[in-house]
Amino acid sequence: MKRSGALLYLLVLFLSCGLTGWLLAAFQVPWPIWLGTLAVMLHLIRSGTAAIPLSTGWVVILISLAAILKAWAPVWNSQVPYQQAQLWAKGLLGIWLGAIGLVVLLSQANRCFTAWGGQSRRAKWMLVLLVWGALGLGGVLY
Repeated sequence: MKRSGALLYLLVLFLSCGLTGWLLAAFQVPWPIWLGTLAVMLHLIRSGTAAIPLSTGWVVILISLAAILKAWAPVWNSQVPYQQAQLWAKGLLGIWLGAIGLVVLLSQANRCFTAWGGQSRRAKWMLVLLVWGALGLGGVLY
């Protein structure tokens, strides 16, 4: 992969992780879910595509909990799940699709970063800092 392609990939990854942090903050999820998400992301960076099943399982559990609890971000009118169920369901579906896309994107990130010139062990730690930093920045920006 060329450097410009890898740089674009990392930029998209950073923005996606930032949006994830923003959504976690907007939905006011408890700290155990934040920590679980961080752990799943670390596992994805470490294991690559082998971690996709576990990671998608985590996403499915979170989206299922959101559906059962009729979770919705208060900033977007907390009555949406009850008054506009179709909009709420489409919103959760969009979040689910985006989260699965992030899982796939993150599972390929180490290979992309290594192709850009990073050493494998160093690349993984740089990815961890990039991902966790973006997640935290998204949460703070909310």
